[in-house]
Amino acid sequence: MIHGNTIDYLEVLTNLLRGEQRQLASSLGLQQVHMQILNYLARSNRYSDSLLVLSDFLGQTKGTVSTSVALLEKKGYIEKVSDPSDKRKQHLALTDKGKELMKPQGHIWQLGDNVLNEKERETVDAALDLLLRRLQQANGYQLFGICHSCKHLQQGETGPVCGLTKEALNVSDTDKICVHHDVEN
Repeated sequence: MIHGNTIDYLEVLTNLLRGEQRQLASSLGLQQVHMQILNYLARSNRYSDSLLVLSDFLGQTKGTVSTSVALLEKKGYIEKVSDPSDKRKQHLALTDKGKELMKPQGHIWQLGDNVLNEKERETVDAALDLLLRRLQQANGYQLFGICHSCKHLQQGETGPVCGLTKEALNVSDTDKICVHHDVEN
């Protein structure tokens, strides 16, 4: 049992997640970073699904991530999609095969989530969110976050709107990772 050391708890939890990713990746002839890419793309919105933003999120060079993306594209897990309003920009998206692959990922977390009641989950989520934000701000890291908790999210006449880009959002977009995420200080 770990007592009172947040870093130790986070390290053990991270090792559990990475171990699960490694096991699934190995069974498919992939590397752990490939699973991280697929997992990210399954959770990112249209502002965050480019190669450059993916590289920033993973903390790796664009060249390194590009090689992994090419392999995942060749295996049929992801595809490049041209932006409808700017043909120069490409989005990365999971194919049906990639979406299917993401279903078993997170099994250990689903089991763990079921042993906590709603109040306990909210308490843990709030504490981890606070820790993450403070670490990101203190170290100048990019503040990736979920759209629904962003200060830019507004409610328009026909649904959610990004106050930063002034674009209408799908309701499903508000549950995804966004590169423009920002919180009130």
